[in-house]
Amino acid sequence: MSLKKYYWAYFGLYLLFNVILFAVSFFIDFGSSLSFLTAFIAAISTGQLFVKDQLRAPNLAEKKRLVWASLAISWGSSLVLTIIALLFMAWAGENMAFLNQILHSGVFMLMMLAILSVLFLLSYAMTRWAYGGMANRLALKIRKNQ
Repeated sequence: MSLKKYYWAYFGLYLLFNVILFAVSFFIDFGSSLSFLTAFIAAISTGQLFVKDQLRAPNLAEKKRLVWASLAISWGSSLVLTIIALLFMAWAGENMAFLNQILHSGVFMLMMLAILSVLFLLSYAMTRWAYGGMANRLALKIRKNQ
């Protein structure tokens, strides 16, 4: 079964929720990034769409593909936006010496790698639960109501 519809649904929902979060951040100072929340909500919504369309939760292979595609979309878009921001800063003539210091600091790079690893595992667990446990609950509820 092709999951392209759900990949696009996740991408669109992730983008929409990030735009909403960006707009709300003009009025409310969150003090930290809530992109994990937008990725999780997009995964929950996509999982619900799958269950409503297929009248079942994703099987193991589908869940695996959905999880990895969702992670690739959310983490990939964050990486691309970070690179674009750095390129824009360099183009605008900003002092990029901090970047050189960061890249040559072994301790800092190890800390960043450790932090990113923990964040990746957290986002993996949240996304897996959205397509697994939460989708299974919705599928059971739909079956009971039929």
